[in-house]
Amino acid sequence: MRNKELVNDWIKRAKSNLERAKAGRISQDVLYEDLCFDAQQCVEKSLKSLLVSLDVEFPWKHDIDVLFGLISKSGIKIPDDLKSAVILTRYA
Repeated sequence: MRNKELVNDWIKRAKSNLERAKAGRISQDVLYEDLCFDAQQCVEKSLKSLLVSLDVEFPWKHDIDVLFGLISKSGIKIPDDLKSAVILTRYA
């Protein structure tokens, strides 16, 4: 798969997780932790799409802080307001 296709695939999957997280607790059977998991997955997949577009390899871990570190090392500054997303790693 070419990089552009792979980037688009990561973005497509991130959007799917985002939509599920945004749907919220549609019934009492939906756990808040599951919504946090989808939010975490959205962030993780979005960051991985950026890393793929930069041709940066990443470990197959669910650690947002590690991904932020790789992005920073590639010369991209992580906005301060996004750094709080690291807390979502606990829901991976």
